[in-house]
Amino acid sequence: MHSGIDRGINMEIISVKKWEIQIEQKLFYSDLRAMLDGVEAGEITMSYVDKWLAHRGYRLNWENYDLEKALTH
Repeated sequence: MHSGIDRGINMEIISVKKWEIQIEQKLFYSDLRAMLDGVEAGEITMSYVDKWLAHRGYRLNWENYDLEKALTH
């Protein structure tokens, strides 16, 4: 049987991992938003963004992209 201390340690590990994932997601969307701004400004090509996303397992529907809806995994 696990003691309360063991469960507390496991919960701490899970919460730290969840925090790390949330930070990674925020950085991903921040980077993507910056790149899409670069595409609109003519500073970055769509193919560069496609390669960056593909490396992370995503693709973007360029016909009508909306950051909240267009990403498919």
